[in-house]
Amino acid sequence: MARRKDGRPRDEERMIVEIARPSAVRWLVILSLGAMGALFLAMSVSIVARQPLVALALFAAALGLLFLGLATLRSGASRLRFDGERLTDDSDVELCRLDEIESVERGFVLLKPSTGFLITLRAPKPFAWAPGLWWRWGRKIGVGGATSRAAGKMMAEAISLALAQRPGG
Repeated sequence: MARRKDGRPRDEERMIVEIARPSAVRWLVILSLGAMGALFLAMSVSIVARQPLVALALFAAALGLLFLGLATLRSGASRLRFDGERLTDDSDVELCRLDEIESVERGFVLLKPSTGFLITLRAPKPFAWAPGLWWRWGRKIGVGGATSRAAGKMMAEAISLALAQRPGG
């Protein structure tokens, strides 16, 4: 394989891997969270006179569900892309660069997305989130959730391979 003078592959030779969250799944999640939030809100209003503490708990849960639905609605990202150098989403947010990654964990991990994997960074980054697609909290990035398991596995393997091929990797 022809490489540049610094040892990295040329742009046209880089493998690009994408993982997507289907828009139908996104809308199903938004509608489900909205319906559950509205149901909890109605329940809290109907029992406020008899059980005010339960009504308050239901009201707080309704607000949380509606917030999650709104966050999912406002999330513009529906696809992640790894080009061998950096991991970005389709709203052009950079999650991390290859040189910032310490490890990729695909096995049973307590706080990883259900159909995805976990990336550990060398240094912490600010919190960010695209519901059902990725989240970043400190040194951890969780990828997956409302994505296919096969696509998540393929992206994790591509990142692991790129980590192994980097100088000193």
